[in-house]
Amino acid sequence: MDEPTGSERSREDALVDFGSEQDSLPAGADGNAVARRRSLDLARRYIHQRGLRRTAFKADVFREPAWDVMLDLYCARLSGEEVSIMDACIAAGVPSTTGLRYVRRLLASGIVARRRDVRDRRRSWLILSDNATDQVEAWLEATWHQEPSVT
Repeated sequence: MDEPTGSERSREDALVDFGSEQDSLPAGADGNAVARRRSLDLARRYIHQRGLRRTAFKADVFREPAWDVMLDLYCARLSGEEVSIMDACIAAGVPSTTGLRYVRRLLASGIVARRRDVRDRRRSWLILSDNATDQVEAWLEATWHQEPSVT
């Protein structure tokens, strides 16, 4: 099995290492903060599961670069991290030219916004729109928050 490259591995590790470096919520955190934290954990778990599926089947039929970028930006937004365009391409798990093509599509659709780095004008950050963030949360709620009952 092919191992991810160094930059791909470190980005994946950062996204899925929710068990060992999980941010704790302050005592008395409101329900909204708890729900967002749960959504963040579920999104990270889902990203990890997608990576496992890609490794197990080694087929490009499971690639969804736009969705992978959206999930990465969702996690970054909830955890207060910034994602560069190149980081987003790495999260997509495809060659950089393909990743850039999907980033451009997400920008054109308004799902993602671009913000210049004030310290380094050569770099831009990507941000998931408010509407897209709400839609990802609604999807997580409908798909992953419901615990299946086993009888």
